Amino acid sequence: MLLGELLSRLGDETVALHTLIAIDDLGLLARVRQAAELEDLSAGAWTCKAVDRFANSADDSQWLGLITACNKASDAGSAAIRHMLEAALRDVAKPDQTSRR
Repeated sequence: MLLGELLSRLGDETVALHTLIAIDDLGLLARVRQAAELEDLSAGAWTCKAVDRFANSADDSQWLGLITACNKASDAGSAAIRHMLEAALRDVAKPDQTSRR
């Protein structure tokens, strides 16, 4: 499956949730659910949002990291999704910069 096709499929909340579950990483699933609760979203909706945000705003080094992760993995699709979700989860963990002003 091409990356564009994967990204397009992950625009569907149900597909995104099933894909997240298929990765079979309970820790990742729990962290996504926590982040989703903070935004009052389902895990599937949060996954869609995270993938969309990565696709539309990742810089060159983030894309290089994604391609590298995919090249090293036996399942490139799962590696791509994991990479995008980990990037989004790092953003959630960062303190709000606007509250410091």
